[in-house]
Amino acid sequence: MTSARARAYNRYPVRQRQLCWAHLRRDFQAMVDRGGAGAAVGESVLEHTAGLFGWWHWGRDGTWSRATWHRSMRGLRPSFRRELVAGTQRACTKTAATCREVLALEPALWTFVRLPGLEPTNNAVERALRHPVQGRKTS
Repeated sequence: MTSARARAYNRYPVRQRQLCWAHLRRDFQAMVDRGGAGAAVGESVLEHTAGLFGWWHWGRDGTWSRATWHRSMRGLRPSFRRELVAGTQRACTKTAATCREVLALEPALWTFVRLPGLEPTNNAVERALRHPVQGRKTS
């Protein structure tokens, strides 16, 4: 299950969840947009996110073998974690809180690496639900 960080999903075990990296990317861009000490943290985690999406597409379309993709992801994880930890210590209050929240759900960042076929975003689900949601909002 790929989801945002909404509290409603907290009843599910973290290792059974996949956080939506598209939602995370928006949160990381907000860090940059706020400026100050959090901007550097936001830029760094956005750079990691861009790499993640690029590598995921290469793995998905067959440009990279699954083994190559796994090796690359193993290298990305600790580096990304270090940036989040740094963000908890040297960023503005809001950025530090976001970094702590993401770190608390860290296993849910990487479920798509463990489970073949799982995507790092919930875009497909959101597209499938778009028309029913629009109908509910307009009725």
